[in-house]
Amino acid sequence: MINIQVLTKIIKVRLQKMDHTHSRVTRRRAEARHRIMEVAIHSFAEKGIDNVSLDEIATKVDLARATLYSHFESKEALVYEILAPVLTKAAAETSKLVLIENDHSIEILLKFFYLLWKEYRDNLRLIYRLKKNELGRLDVIHEEFLKNIIQIFEKESTKGSLRFENPSLAALVTYRIAVPLLESFDGMPNQEELFITTIKGAIIKEES
Repeated sequence: MINIQVLTKIIKVRLQKMDHTHSRVTRRRAEARHRIMEVAIHSFAEKGIDNVSLDEIATKVDLARATLYSHFESKEALVYEILAPVLTKAAAETSKLVLIENDHSIEILLKFFYLLWKEYRDNLRLIYRLKKNELGRLDVIHEEFLKNIIQIFEKESTKGSLRFENPSLAALVTYRIAVPLLESFDGMPNQEELFITTIKGAIIKEES
């Protein structure tokens, strides 16, 4: 006759082993996914999306091609997972800045750019390299981010402080030169100050 207590104990032990195995597999998949994204963002930022294949990424991460595809079904899906969180954060934070009445909104925006750069350097380098037709599903978030930047500059233009008559042009110029400037100042102890001073000098009139 089966001892119920013994049977219950055996089942409990087996379930614990299954949970442990499942947790280990889940953890390994999460670690592999993180490695894929880490290698991919650096490779894409250095060479551009078109010049990096998923096979190349799989080799660098030391994974089988099929394993990589079990995480990301396409290069577009991989790029989306890499950039969506950064663009979403950028859009959310700049939308808050649009609503704030502040005499230093441009400087606050530039400080935010700098903080993004410190946390998401390669992500921003990749966003800078992307053409509009390469954005795919990211286009909506990207457009919201740009719209917020333009609105910040439109508010600034009412003070007559911009060198540009068209605030949208001033915003787009700032957006396009931000990453190259941050790259050129990389490693300098006063990088943030140099970045902010240089852009403000290009777009803000000198106080008389």
